[in-house]
Amino acid sequence: MNAPFLSFRDVSVTLGGREIVQRATAHFAGAGLVALVGPNGAGKTTLIKALVGLLPSSGVIEIENVAAQHLTARERALRVGYLPQGQPIHWPLPAQDIVALGRYAHGAHDPSRLSDKDRKAVERAMASADAATFTGRRVTELSGGERARVALARVLATEAPIIFADEPIASLDPRHQLTVMALMKRLADQGRLVVVVLHDLRLAWRYADRAIVIHDGRIIADGPPQEALAPQVLDEAFGVSAAILSHEGRSHFTMLEPI
Repeated sequence: MNAPFLSFRDVSVTLGGREIVQRATAHFAGAGLVALVGPNGAGKTTLIKALVGLLPSSGVIEIENVAAQHLTARERALRVGYLPQGQPIHWPLPAQDIVALGRYAHGAHDPSRLSDKDRKAVERAMASADAATFTGRRVTELSGGERARVALARVLATEAPIIFADEPIASLDPRHQLTVMALMKRLADQGRLVVVVLHDLRLAWRYADRAIVIHDGRIIADGPPQEALAPQVLDEAFGVSAAILSHEGRSHFTMLEPI
């Protein structure tokens, strides 16, 4: 797998006459786990949708050194995997068939007739997302948290070098929140660029290699979590105070109170 590359410069998105994202700029020249954080309505989801091609935007977006507008839908899908907020799944299909949809860009257009390579990719993805036990069950019969793991497996099955996940842990219990974040970190350590929208700043601090803070449509901080989640940034973006506590040689992030 080539080193993932993503760059965007002066990206702005206007919806309904209002500028939701304002001249966002960032550069990613390799693998890593990036936490995209900010208050509700800050523009996180809008920015991600623009980067994956679901919303029109101005500015420059490059994916693996190619201008995004020059990529076909299939070429973009092979490079970028996207897990939308809420993981909407409406078809009463077996879980493995939903996950197999992640192989569509690879030429697997019939989930019931996969090549050996595609089948193994689906099996690896379901195992990684802790969804293998759902293989033959219809997704409409699964709980919200179980469907979320199936949706995550579908994205993993793409084997794309860049993954965007919009609040992937929102409907999960605490154990699976930690499991998914550990998986995202492992994918990054194995060579992928993983950008995750998070509301839990403690998990961003614990797992992310880099944090980007967006507020009122503008990126106001970008760097290691220890710098991007500094007290003055949290005050500006969230209106909360925070403290870094040390215990047995490890630092821990905790929020204190509204300001």
